[in-house]
Amino acid sequence: MDKSEIRLSPLSLDDLEGIISVKGRVLHNPFFDPRLEKEIYGWSLQKNPFRNDNYPLGYTLKQGGSIVGCVVLVPAAIKIGDGVVYACFEEDLMVLPEFRFHGLKLLNAVWKTSLMPFVIATTPNKLSFELEKSLGARTVSFTRARYVKLLDPINIARKKLPIFKIIFKSFESITEWLLYQPLVLFSNLYLTVMQRLRYGLFSGEKITTFDKRFDDLYERISKDYKVSIVRNSAYLNWRYVECPLGEREIYAISDGGGELCGYIVLQKERLENGIMVANILDIFTSRRNVPAIFSLLKYAESYARQNGLETISLIGTFSGIAKVAYAAGFVRNKLRIPTCIFINKDVTTREVSNDTRNWYLSSGDGDTAIYSTS
Repeated sequence: MDKSEIRLSPLSLDDLEGIISVKGRVLHNPFFDPRLEKEIYGWSLQKNPFRNDNYPLGYTLKQGGSIVGCVVLVPAAIKIGDGVVYACFEEDLMVLPEFRFHGLKLLNAVWKTSLMPFVIATTPNKLSFELEKSLGARTVSFTRARYVKLLDPINIARKKLPIFKIIFKSFESITEWLLYQPLVLFSNLYLTVMQRLRYGLFSGEKITTFDKRFDDLYERISKDYKVSIVRNSAYLNWRYVECPLGEREIYAISDGGGELCGYIVLQKERLENGIMVANILDIFTSRRNVPAIFSLLKYAESYARQNGLETISLIGTFSGIAKVAYAAGFVRNKLRIPTCIFINKDVTTREVSNDTRNWYLSSGDGDTAIYSTS
């Protein structure tokens, strides 16, 4: 082994080949595709609308000119109250096994330097959670909740799919789940009537790009959420239209007066256990517009049925929308999803707190969207 010094350096786009090589050696995945990885990095870093040359895209560990570890920081912009700060998602923290004890240098660069105004990290286990917390990250939410709706529970039970067990772990008993179903039917009826009486029928459209109307939508609705990713048309097109992995379907709804009310982004996802679900990558509307939320969730149900999927998955940290999802037949999985959300300790505004009612983060905002494949 080369005994030369291990050096920490800011990640440059010239490092991508070396990073991809490290990733392939760390993952040991027979389906690993270096060409696809290069395309993904080109999209997430080079084409990112929030890229800012004043901030690094990550850090690398090098020995003798060869990359032995890295952490990738995907640029983002976070709205906090009435202001916007530069942010990044910490992704692809990887170190070759023989250099694993040097991995702390990468995390120190992210959390100890206080260079990044705002960092969000998702970690795979509690050990990583405690490690990043010890370096200065502040916990906002230990998990993002997963809400699940079964469209054909009898068929799923007959197939003995694991997702059925997950649902029933959300209840004390099957009896409790059965008693819950009339409430769902009543809630659906109430929301349908409320939607028609108060707003009239929403008109929906399938879209393939986000135009200027979505900039106006974000300006109107972002006031509902004190902490959120900036969802302007540049971000939405980059994240959901230009992403090289998977195929997404996007639906937008307008009220009786023709004003755009919200959108939903859907994608087929294969869970670790092999089950295919309809994943709601993003659903955005006013949290006070209950009929609009309900209408968008109906598009998710139609999408799932058209694609032969028996389950809908909704993951995120958001208020208002989750309550309507529950009334529409989604159940919250009590099992904790092993993800953590952190912010840099130097961001101390009152809007950023442990109260996740201040937050709006969807599945599509992080690396979840990148790895949701059909």
